Amino acid sequence: MPKCLYVVCSESGSEDKDTRLLSLFNLIDTLQITSSPPQQPAAALTQLRITASWMREAADDGREFEFETVLQPPQGEEIYLGKGGFVFNTYFYRISIRILGMPPFKGEGMLWMESRLRRAGSKTWIVH
Repeated sequence: MPKCLYVVCSESGSEDKDTRLLSLFNLIDTLQITSSPPQQPAAALTQLRITASWMREAADDGREFEFETVLQPPQGEEIYLGKGGFVFNTYFYRISIRILGMPPFKGEGMLWMESRLRRAGSKTWIVH
């Protein structure tokens, strides 16, 4: 089964079209949802980018996979940001989701991001 190399949340990023090298800007390691204003106001987030990189094993070559990128709010149902399918034709597969604006959330607490992957037709997700 594939292995997740990383899932990163950032404010923005850029990918070189020739080399496919990735640069991510303003990495975000914590998103805390609160109902009261913070003591020191922070700059408002106008966009988020969630990037996940998956590495295949030899048995995954040419196999079809499905992915989902999901936000897990403190309360309420998860929010699906992207889903799709791909075939592992290379050793690595990168998934990038860009969110413009922030969806409304209920409650207070941590906002979690997940990248999920499974073989096409399987019911079991690999979650990171």
